[in-house]
Amino acid sequence: MAPPEDDARVLLLGWNAGRAAAALAALGARVTCAAEPSEAAAARDSGLIAQTVVVSDSADTEAVLAGLARSGHAPHDYAAVAPSQETRVVAAAVLGALGGAAAPPLDSALALRDKAVQKRLIRAAGIPTAASAVAASAVDVPLVPLRFPVVVKSPGGHASLGTERLESRAHARTWTYRAGHDGPWQVEEFVPGAEVHLDGVVRGGEVTALAVSRYLGNVLTTHHGAPMGSVVTDPRRAPGLYRHGRSLTARALAALGHRDGVFHLEAFEQPDGSLVFGECAGRVAGGRIDEVVRRKLGVDLHQQWAAALLARPAPPPCTPPSDDAFGFVRLSAAPGIVDQAPATREILARPGVVTVERERRTRGARTGRPVSFAVFRAVLTGTDETQVAQRAQDLTDWFHQRTDQILQGGPG
Repeated sequence: MAPPEDDARVLLLGWNAGRAAAALAALGARVTCAAEPSEAAAARDSGLIAQTVVVSDSADTEAVLAGLARSGHAPHDYAAVAPSQETRVVAAAVLGALGGAAAPPLDSALALRDKAVQKRLIRAAGIPTAASAVAASAVDVPLVPLRFPVVVKSPGGHASLGTERLESRAHARTWTYRAGHDGPWQVEEFVPGAEVHLDGVVRGGEVTALAVSRYLGNVLTTHHGAPMGSVVTDPRRAPGLYRHGRSLTARALAALGHRDGVFHLEAFEQPDGSLVFGECAGRVAGGRIDEVVRRKLGVDLHQQWAAALLARPAPPPCTPPSDDAFGFVRLSAAPGIVDQAPATREILARPGVVTVERERRTRGARTGRPVSFAVFRAVLTGTDETQVAQRAQDLTDWFHQRTDQILQGGPG
């Protein structure tokens, strides 16, 4: 397949704040966005999109094919098919294969999305990871032949949605009554250790950029009130962590067949400094990890992703690496209707805060006030990782003190 030329037509699945569209447009692509109804106006008004096709679900191949057909188009009209976010990766691979367009390879897309497929390939490559099993339904989870505690998640889930630690088989039996869906479920033995994430670029099977960050607290702890965020480590101050991280990443990406693009990999740091594989996605990370990596290493992950998709040379660093430390934190409100919260300008005035982004929020049916779990995402800086982590905790505490809610436990 010939690489896409300048002014190539690209089908983008979903909108996701427009960062993917902006990166593609910057390379001269003419972007058609298959947007869901709630996204369509933002896509049309952005100035980044040549055409918007409204579809019921941009992660569903049937819905996208139908939307294209209604507009007189088909997958073969495009030089590339691009997922705007993780849940669109497999659909992009299928549509690309149908139309002969550049897209994530289907085998790799499935390996990057399905946790059971992923763990099988990682284990076959001899990479340390948790023992795991697939339970066909929620009632089968207590019966899996694994040591408890275990972690349960949807095989095709993303972020930490629906992920839970079950301490014992008795706990698992209780959990079945409130499980979010029947199944299947990915069940994994719990891996101790501090959780880190590794983000960067792979081209031609070689890791060309890598940032290793430590979460403020393991992701599962955020379900119980711990702040959600991370701080990137400096390669010069943590050479061992980067050595282990680069080795794990290269082996994992090879096992998953992910040779070109970006990645977001999670792992658990052990007492001897080694890393145990958690899971891996072939996308730009969420939160504001992208902005943290850009400010720390000068690597724009969105630009790198678009260049890999369009088979263009990797763009050079957008800025020199910084000596300062950077991190991000999600400023969250408990489930319920937010009645009062700090304004963006107030958050920007807090120590170390360099950018603040308000997350998209739904609105309460009766009051019109926002219903929210996460309200803002802030990027912070400091002289070292310890100071940034402390500033993130202080900002979180301050935000909680300044946020009032009504109807606690209301619709979320």
